[in-house]
Amino acid sequence: MRLVGQVVPATDHMVETLKLAGEIADNAPLSIDAAKVAVVEMTRYPESADMARLEALAATCFESEDYKEGQRAFLDKRKPVFRGR
Repeated sequence: MRLVGQVVPATDHMVETLKLAGEIADNAPLSIDAAKVAVVEMTRYPESADMARLEALAATCFESEDYKEGQRAFLDKRKPVFRGR
């Protein structure tokens, strides 16, 4: 399942945890919400996950204003400003 992505000394765990949380929080809110739903769906119901729901969530992300903003920001070489729309 690749649950461990990084091992750090115990003294650094909080700093690294907050750093990772900040990196996640910098992403588009719709994408973060969709990822949370997908993780819950796939761990609770691995054999019968509601794939139609997950595909609809992904489509919503790709059709969002935030997706377009992310593309523009990438091309402009700047940090995106996401609005959750």
